[in-house]
Formats: sequence, C-alpha cells, structure tokens
Amino acid sequence: MREYYSVPFRMAFVDGGAKSFMAAYNAWNGIPLAVNPVLRDVVKKEWNAGWIIIPDAGAMAHVVNLHRYYKTPLES
Repeated sequence: MREYYSVPFRMAFVDGGAKSFMAAYNAWNGIPLAVNPVLRDVVKKEWNAGWIIIPDAGAMAHVVNLHRYYKTPLES
C-alpha cells in the first residue's frame, strides 16, 4: 500500500496541498474503504494533512448491502 497505491494520494496531499478525497468502493483487509481507519490514520497522522474524506455516491449503501460491514444504513 505504501509503495504503490498510496503514492499518488501522498503526493497530492504532501506536495500538492490537497484538502479532500473520495474513498473507493472496495474493501481492504475486510473493511470497506469508505469507513476504513487506514485512510484517516495515514492522511491525518502520517501526512499531517488538513483533510475531508467523503464516500462516493453509493458507497455507504455498499457498506451495508454488498460488504455487509454494518447491518443498517443508520450504522454506516
């Protein structure tokens, strides 16, 4: 993740000053990326970035219906 997938995002935040990004639909290590703490932990703690993470259009519904990570939309 650190050597390949996160590199363009790190460059956008650290080098380019980005302030927000959209989480992916998929899951990583069994946790949907829309709610995965790795996003917050890396962006906030390691990159020291001012940030806003938002899910894409149907991502929160996917957390319930496809990933079954939460049982209800209210939980997600």
